[in-house]
Amino acid sequence: MRTASSTVAVTGAPGPARSALVRDIAGRLEVTRIDAADLAREGEQSWIARMVELVLTHEGVLTIENVEHLPPPQQVVLGRILTGTAARARLVITAAPDTGASPTLTSLLSRCVDHLEL
Repeated sequence: MRTASSTVAVTGAPGPARSALVRDIAGRLEVTRIDAADLAREGEQSWIARMVELVLTHEGVLTIENVEHLPPPQQVVLGRILTGTAARARLVITAAPDTGASPTLTSLLSRCVDHLEL
């Protein structure tokens, strides 16, 4: 997976194993992380703008963590980004294990080319 450029969904409990898997996917590439749980603190517009800027400019791996915490409208935006062609960064999204995921979250995760579950 290190040599691929596809989007990756990593599902599993937050913690060291999930973080180690993301580092393994990245290999030697720089990893930048943003956490969906920060959206409420940062504000929707600011968080989305920062994410889009990183998608378009970061030259390593961009990990968007805990996407289950994004409200459905932001999950839709992220889903569109995952299937777009303008991303410079390699995108990895992380989510908690499926515990009755919403249809919007299920759709978001399905837009990733590769799926890894812990």
